Amino acid sequence: MENEVMVRLLAEVAESGKEESLAKLKAPVYSCVDGLIRAKNFRFWPSWDEEDFKSEVFTRVYRNAASYDESRAHFSTWVKMLAEGIYFNVRKREKKLVTVPDVVPDPETGEEISIVDLYLSAPSCEDEVMLREDMEYLRSSIEKLPWVQREAMELNLQGLSGSEAAEIQGCDPENAYRRLCRARRKLRERAYFDYEDR
Repeated sequence: MENEVMVRLLAEVAESGKEESLAKLKAPVYSCVDGLIRAKNFRFWPSWDEEDFKSEVFTRVYRNAASYDESRAHFSTWVKMLAEGIYFNVRKREKKLVTVPDVVPDPETGEEISIVDLYLSAPSCEDEVMLREDMEYLRSSIEKLPWVQREAMELNLQGLSGSEAAEIQGCDPENAYRRLCRARRKLRERAYFDYEDR
């Protein structure tokens, strides 16, 4: 798409934010990102997939549409610069992941309590062993999630609000919620298939 068309489209998105403008913007942004992935040979790893990356770039383009200056960079160059920044920041952040907490505040008393103890309801040893195994399964399943989704799930388990989690993840609350939903969906799918394999 020509640069003038993209400049008009970005101005329209910045002013109105209408869904039809967003839909028109999505294809060229995704196309630029696809070109960048091929040109730079970006590698995606099990902890972060290409779709999460494209979604994050699109969100950043939408949020910064008003600040785009065509005299400084061509639209595709601007998108690729945003995408490269996101990609390398994600690579850095991957090493600084939050771990699943062993203790959380008790919802009733506010005192710190073990996650396992929090969910223990039956006093029998067999039930406790089964619950501990289930919690270990859940913890290992969370650790196998893509890192963006794992971070969202871990922040949710720590009891942070959506806006607090979004601030830590460096994205808007809607994107943080989307990450959490994807994480929950993957955990449900993994649990279903693991149960079927038994």
